[in-house]
Amino acid sequence: MDVHRQPNKVMEACDALIPDIVNAALAIADPLRRYPIFVPLHRGAFPFLSPKQFTELYWPSLKKVMLLLIDAGYTIRAYLEGDWGPNWHHFRELPKGKVLCDIDIQGDIFKAKEELGGYQCIAGGVPDSLLILGMPDEVRARVKLLCKTVAKDGGFIINGGCGIPYDTKPENFKAMVDATLEFGRYSDATNFAVQINPNPPVGWKSPKRRVNTPWEVKLDELGGVTGDEAMIKGNWEMLEHTAFNWIFSWLW
Repeated sequence: MDVHRQPNKVMEACDALIPDIVNAALAIADPLRRYPIFVPLHRGAFPFLSPKQFTELYWPSLKKVMLLLIDAGYTIRAYLEGDWGPNWHHFRELPKGKVLCDIDIQGDIFKAKEELGGYQCIAGGVPDSLLILGMPDEVRARVKLLCKTVAKDGGFIINGGCGIPYDTKPENFKAMVDATLEFGRYSDATNFAVQINPNPPVGWKSPKRRVNTPWEVKLDELGGVTGDEAMIKGNWEMLEHTAFNWIFSWLW
């Protein structure tokens, strides 16, 4: 009801959460920046929001979160559960090559290639029903088709719809892997350099970090401290910020 009655307050509430969401993500992200930050977007508010409502209410704060993570030197793996077809185009607003989009089985992997190909990486393409109920030859044929079409010019990862179903037939999973190795090679190279960067880009500033108990409150409780207060304060706020992120992750 708030979406219709007070949309501006909804947007303000979403924006208010941005620093905490970003800090919580950075707290558990790979410190060497080798792996993308996983951003689970369950249903993407769709079909609960129309494309117009998504554009006006949902996307602005989500975009800000992802830009802050990208600015911190990370790539993003966006888990696009459900059919994100009406909203895929928004990911072209983010820096090129910084997002891997998992395309669920409800979405059209070929349409996703048309809209995101050459700009953001996509993953998926092998239907759950095929992995669970199909035959190895059918899986092989599907992978071959994907490699010749969706994988053309790069930027594609063979996968099920946002993952592999638990009840996939082992022989079908093997067929998917074997077919990918046969048809999905971009190169015969065996050594790939993994980029390691423990430092954020120059000039990047972390969002304001929140704590459960401010240092000033703790200092008053202690009645003052001896020694290097700045050092004690720094360690106190580091531990309190970690605790805040833990609580935020559970209650959010």
